[in-house]
Amino acid sequence: MEERSIFLVLRVTEISEGKNLKMHVFIVYAHPSKESFTHTVLETFVAGLKESGNTYEISDLYCMNFKADMDLEEYIRESGKEINRSIPGDVRQGTELIQDINSKKKKH
Repeated sequence: MEERSIFLVLRVTEISEGKNLKMHVFIVYAHPSKESFTHTVLETFVAGLKESGNTYEISDLYCMNFKADMDLEEYIRESGKEINRSIPGDVRQGTELIQDINSKKKKH
C-alpha cells in the first residue's frame, strides 16, 4: 500500500506586537499515524513556533475525516469545467475556515 502524507504551511500571517513581529501559521497536516516521520516533523516545527513566541493552527485532515482522493466529479467541478456542481460539506467547511482566518487577519 502506498503511503501518503501531507505537511504544508498554507498561510503565514504577520502580527505586529509593538516593535515585535510575530507570525500566525496555518498548517495543513495529513498522516494516519502519530508515530510517523511526518508527525515528528510537525511536532518539531510546532515546537519551534512555540519557542519563538509565534502562534499556529493545525488542520489535521485525517482527524477531520477529509476525503483525500479526488474523484472525477470533483475534478470536473474544481477544474472549472462545470461550475454549477454542488460543493461538498468538507470543502465548504474548509472554505469557511480560510475565510475565518482571513477575517482575523484583517482585525490585526
